[in-house]
Amino acid sequence: MEERVFIACVLFVGYTYVGYPALLWLISKLKAQRDQACSEPDVLPTVTVVIAAHNEESNIARRLENILRCEYPPEKLDIVVACDGCTDRTVQIAREYAAVTVLDLPRRGKAAALNDGVAAARGEVVVFTDARQRFATDAIMYLVKTLHCPRVGAVGGELVLLDQEGAPQSMGAYWSYEKMLRKLEARVSSPVQCSGAIYAIWRKHFASMPEGLVLDDMWIPLHVARAGYRMALEHRAKAYDTVTPTYDREFRRKVRTLAGNYQLMWMAPWLLLPVVNPLWWQFISHKVFRLLVPYALAGMYVASWALLHQPYGTALVASQSVFYLLGALAWAIPSLARRSRLVGLAGSFLSLNAAAAVAPVAFVLGRGRVKWERSPMMSPQTTGEEGRKVRTY
Repeated sequence: MEERVFIACVLFVGYTYVGYPALLWLISKLKAQRDQACSEPDVLPTVTVVIAAHNEESNIARRLENILRCEYPPEKLDIVVACDGCTDRTVQIAREYAAVTVLDLPRRGKAAALNDGVAAARGEVVVFTDARQRFATDAIMYLVKTLHCPRVGAVGGELVLLDQEGAPQSMGAYWSYEKMLRKLEARVSSPVQCSGAIYAIWRKHFASMPEGLVLDDMWIPLHVARAGYRMALEHRAKAYDTVTPTYDREFRRKVRTLAGNYQLMWMAPWLLLPVVNPLWWQFISHKVFRLLVPYALAGMYVASWALLHQPYGTALVASQSVFYLLGALAWAIPSLARRSRLVGLAGSFLSLNAAAAVAPVAFVLGRGRVKWERSPMMSPQTTGEEGRKVRTY
C-alpha cells in the first residue's frame, strides 16, 4: 500500500512539473503549423494604456513619461490612470500630463479600477500594465502588430526581470520555468495566463471583471479563448521589473496569487468544465494541479517513512529530508542561498509549495476576497545598474 501511495504521488508531481511541459512540447512538434503569416496593419489602431494604481506617487511620473516616449504615433496613443483609493499624490501628479485621463476612484480593488479604466478608454486596442514597470520603446508597436495575426484577440509581452543586488540567484528560476511553459502553451493553443505587466487586447473582446478579482491576467486570456480567439505571446514586446528580493516577500506574493486561483475558480466555475473551457487541459494541468502538489509531496514523505523496512526506504527519507532542510536553510540564512544555487532552488521550491498549501486557508479566511496591494517587487527605475543580471518570464 505504501509503495502505491509513494508511486502515485511521484507520478503526480512528475506530471505537473515535467510531464505536462513534455506533452506540450511533443504536441507542438506533431501539430501542423497553425498560424498564418501576420500582416502589417495598413492603418495603426488607436491605443489606450490603462494603469490601475494605488499609492504610486514614487513611480507614476516616471511610468507615464516612459509610456509617452514609446515609438507609437502620439495622436493615436492616450493613457488612463485609474487611481484606486489613492491617499498620496498619485492623482495630482498624473493630472499634470495632458495625454492622461485620471480617474479618482474609491478603494474597490484592481479589477474594479481596470473595469472603469477600460470604460474610459478611447482606443481600439487596450494595453494593460502597472505603475511599477517600464516598457521598451517599441513594446506597444510590437503588441499592436501581433494583434493583427489571424484569430488573435489578445497578446502578452515578455517581462524582463532584473536581479536585485542581494537577492538569491535562483529567485528568478521559477519565472524562467513559467516563461518556457507559457511559450509551449502558446504554440499548442493559448497560454492560460500572461504577465500582468504587459498585455493587450482588442477593446471589443474585454470581459468585465467581478469586483475584488485579483488575477486579471488570467481572467482576460481565458475569456478571450472562450470567445473563440486565442492569446499570442510576443517576446519582442518587453517590460522591465526587478526580481522579488527575499523569500519572505516572494512567499507573501505567491500566497496572494495562488489564493487568487481559488478565487478565480469560485467566480468562474466554468473553468473546471472540459466542454465549456477550451483551455481546460492546460488550466487543470498548469494551475489546478500546481495547487495540489504540496499534498502529493506530503504523501511522498509520509509514505517514505512507512517504507523504512524496505532496502531503499532510508534513502527515500534521507534524500527528501536533506532537500527540505536545504530549503529551510535558504530561508534562515539568505547569504547561503546567494552562494549556493542548489540551496537557492530548494528555497524557491519550498516557498512556492508552502504558499500553495497556505493559499486555500487565505482564500477561505478572506471569504472569497483577496486584497490587492502594491507588489513587494521594487521599481526598476529606482534600482542601480551595477551588478544587474537579466532574467525573463
